[in-house]
Amino acid sequence: MKCKFELIPTIGINPIKLGESRASIADLMNATPDSFMKTPMSKYPTDAFFDSGFQIFYDGDNPIVDSIELSRGCGFEVMLSGVSVLEVPVEEVLVKVKEVTGIKPITEDDGYSYEIPKLGLWFWRPDNESDEEEGMYFSTVGIETADT
Repeated sequence: MKCKFELIPTIGINPIKLGESRASIADLMNATPDSFMKTPMSKYPTDAFFDSGFQIFYDGDNPIVDSIELSRGCGFEVMLSGVSVLEVPVEEVLVKVKEVTGIKPITEDDGYSYEIPKLGLWFWRPDNESDEEEGMYFSTVGIETADT
């Protein structure tokens, strides 16, 4: 049985909450992270779990969770009100997101990515045209500190 993580707009992805201290992450995930510098300009290392499919990014004077990104095909499911958002077709996810949040996700790149800045929520896929897996499903979902 796959692990399931619940996506909660503006809050985080259970068990990790936005604003959580980096010091508590290993305990919350019940695992030691693989940590790496995502870019040379990163302030803090990124903590990764599930073969880097679950990544946590930090910011602040004392590192706190600023964003979380989860990837498809890494041995877990990401749920939003009963829908596995990386395992059902894009159109179904978009309908569910609007139903749950009351806000229609927007795209500014012809359907590669969709976001709701007010909720800090975004989805991405590498292909927006084909009927292949890369076009039919989102590859990643993320949540970050919302734009205010």
